[in-house]
Amino acid sequence: MMAEQLLEDTITKEERVRIAGKWLRRARTDMALSQEKFAKLIRKAGDNGPVGNTVARWERAEMRPSLQRLDRLANVLGLPRELVVDIMHRLNIERIPEDL
Repeated sequence: MMAEQLLEDTITKEERVRIAGKWLRRARTDMALSQEKFAKLIRKAGDNGPVGNTVARWERAEMRPSLQRLDRLANVLGLPRELVVDIMHRLNIERIPEDL
């Protein structure tokens, strides 16, 4: 069985979304960055970018970063773009209802 199928079979979409948010929060806190500082670094990596509350919404799985922002996220985290995009894709990031 392929890893992607195993992932899909063992956890729900809502759990995958929450895992991605937790992964992003862990990556940010491992760098000892506040949400606001993290957002500022992402903005410096491109023309425009998120504010602190946007980062909070990503971490709470209320919204997902665009592909352009995933590129900037990868740059700030010092990770290959392909890895960050793959993690978010495999976890199937989507907006979920507030009551979940």
